[in-house]
Amino acid sequence: MDDEKTWVELVADRVLRSVEACYVVTSILTSPNMPKIVYIEDVIERVVQFSRFHLLNSVYPEYDAVYRTSPESNQVTGSADTLASIKQRRQKSPTQRCKVVTTLYNRLGDVIVDLASLIEIEILTDTLVLQMSALSTGPFFVENVSELQLKAMKLVTTIYCRYETHRKLIYEEIFSSLTKLPTSKRSLRTYRITDDESIQMITALVLHLVQSVVILPSNDELTSILDDSEDASDEKPPKLDVDASISNAYTTSLRYAQNFLSAFLYKCTLKSEDDLRPIFENFVQDLLSAVNKPEWPSAEVVLSLLGKLLVHRFTTKSVDVGLRVIALDYLGVVAARLRKDAVASRCSEEIIQSILKELKSLSGERSWDVKEDDENEDETLIQQLQRVSVDYLREMGYIDNSLNYAIYFYVAQWYRDVCLEVESSIKNREIPSECTEIAEKSEQQKKFYLSLINCKPGCGVRTLRKAHQDLSYDDACLITQYLASMRPFMRSFDVYLQQILKVLNEPAIAIRTKAMKCLTAVVEADPAILARNDMQQAVHGRFVDHSTSVREAAVDLVGRFILVKPELTEKYYKMLIERVLDMGVSVRKRVIKILRDVCLEQPEFSKITEICCKMMRRVNDEEGIKV
Repeated sequence: MDDEKTWVELVADRVLRSVEACYVVTSILTSPNMPKIVYIEDVIERVVQFSRFHLLNSVYPEYDAVYRTSPESNQVTGSADTLASIKQRRQKSPTQRCKVVTTLYNRLGDVIVDLASLIEIEILTDTLVLQMSALSTGPFFVENVSELQLKAMKLVTTIYCRYETHRKLIYEEIFSSLTKLPTSKRSLRTYRITDDESIQMITALVLHLVQSVVILPSNDELTSILDDSEDASDEKPPKLDVDASISNAYTTSLRYAQNFLSAFLYKCTLKSEDDLRPIFENFVQDLLSAVNKPEWPSAEVVLSLLGKLLVHRFTTKSVDVGLRVIALDYLGVVAARLRKDAVASRCSEEIIQSILKELKSLSGERSWDVKEDDENEDETLIQQLQRVSVDYLREMGYIDNSLNYAIYFYVAQWYRDVCLEVESSIKNREIPSECTEIAEKSEQQKKFYLSLINCKPGCGVRTLRKAHQDLSYDDACLITQYLASMRPFMRSFDVYLQQILKVLNEPAIAIRTKAMKCLTAVVEADPAILARNDMQQAVHGRFVDHSTSVREAAVDLVGRFILVKPELTEKYYKMLIERVLDMGVSVRKRVIKILRDVCLEQPEFSKITEICCKMMRRVNDEEGIKV
């Protein structure tokens, strides 16, 4: 027994010495101004292999029961487990950690951070980068290692940004391990975005990857563009290349996001032992939590792409009914959130206006690099908010360097919007002078956005601090929401609503029922939607649907909200009173309950007497309906 204990202590000592040696190596390699001769591939490869081996065989088994060796075999069982068995194994996972493994865990995290810095310093071979990719994606599918996941996120994001050929491989690595994602409530959402909200680490990783694709011009290129003289030149101006470069970078980001969503949604539709739909639902909920947060501009873009995919999926009649129902359900969740944000935006309009007014009053203290005439006033204020958003992120970037990706994504997005707007405006103009004016105005906007890329934090945030002491995170979110309200996604609610209303006439009962439940979620976000003519017509059509479940869903939709909005009672009263004689027992019960609540809570309603008479006639209902 003593010999075994001595042997364990000896092995532990050797492992800890080895990991310290790895850390010394990476510290030297990432030191400033190191000569090329020190970047020896074999040494770096041994560090990566050591780190990955001990993460898989020492750290992961200690922190997550899924990775522990089965007594019957000498292999880790996590790779072949199903979702059900993974959940069962994790429930038995102990919380006490070995001190040696904890020390190893912390030092390996430091090594991973240094490897991320090394990627930025030196160009490595594909073989080495491939091993680093496997090392960096592994922690995201292990429970109780959130600190390691944060450090690995920097490494995998840096690889994804700098090595285009490895992007597909990183996505494949993520998809192949989705079933091993943390499942317990304690470990499900560990990436904190506010004091009250958190998202999954894997969602934060995907959003980081989408944002990291955007690579903007270097400092030297920007300086030459911003300082470009107005002298004519026979050669093509370099700023045209910048237009193409920035637009292509943003388009590439969208393409990778589209590919990820398409593959994820496709895997959710496959019939297998592992149902990935709960994982996808968690992913969608995370996107809704991250949208309109200043550090996550890609969340709005990913949701916009997701909305288009879902609409295409459930409007394609050749797709299986079950899959169409799932897509419709997800779209209903997104549409409800859009309506909720629209209502919140109206409620916070006064706060936004106060911020705008303060910025306007402070605009004389600094140059905004744009013309400040009356015709351009609203646009100038928007640019002020954009600068404040970028300055806020840059200030926070001193704590988290990954926010630079968010800044680049914002700038590329705004820059591309200007390019598209100019192209559209010039096509609709025939007068040369108007085209020239539009082009000059766009050039001013482009220079403004280019000036935001690598400039030092401007006076936007610091000037506000003179009045507010600090720009709060809530104010930054309001500014982000205000700017996002002008983008297509925030204006897509009507499109989604119309698509949901269209499928109310589908022959499949399951689709019509799900569509009514989606409308219920939307109306819950904003009961005033029921006052729209298209909503009234659609609901009236479902009141006489031949399916009892659809009629019940329609009655439930109206009944939930006419008590909240008494002005809607008059509009839907005739529809409701006719359903007292419905053939479905569940429908009649629901209508009677709604009418009773109307009598109790709206005693001034003009039809109270008629309601009482109708309910009294149902007292002796053969199905036992009680008033």
